[in-house]
Amino acid sequence: MPTPTLQDLWRSFLLSNLPAGIGDTVQTTPGVSFNGNATIKNTESLGAVGTSTAPGAAGVIATLAAPPAGLYLVDVKATIAAGAPAAAEDNNIEVRVAAATKFKAGLSRSLTTVTQTTGYVRVSGAEAITVNATAAATAAVVYSVSFTAKKVLD
Repeated sequence: MPTPTLQDLWRSFLLSNLPAGIGDTVQTTPGVSFNGNATIKNTESLGAVGTSTAPGAAGVIATLAAPPAGLYLVDVKATIAAGAPAAAEDNNIEVRVAAATKFKAGLSRSLTTVTQTTGYVRVSGAEAITVNATAAATAAVVYSVSFTAKKVLD
């Protein structure tokens, strides 16, 4: 039997220690490494940006359409770009894959305060990664989002 590679060992560890349904998500900080000198696959980095004025409940703010299948580290940066935000704006965004919520992302009602949230999602290859409003936003408030998705496992 051949000796497993570092990537094989990491894949096995991730798949056996992630919650049921991952693809789903594990919120964590980036930077998977071993002894500081070996990193897991990070060759595909994709991204999307978007703005939406007063998005409705589940309204899409930014979309990455059908990235290749795999496990992705998703890094979301969000801000209120304009308007008169209310308490309803606090943490009113989420990351979805194929319209299913994978994790909540931060959002501050303070104008121009940028929040950052990181989590993992699994994509089959025929699914979009989107950042959506969770509930309806306040009238005339502009949500602005940018996110990257870095592939860490096939």
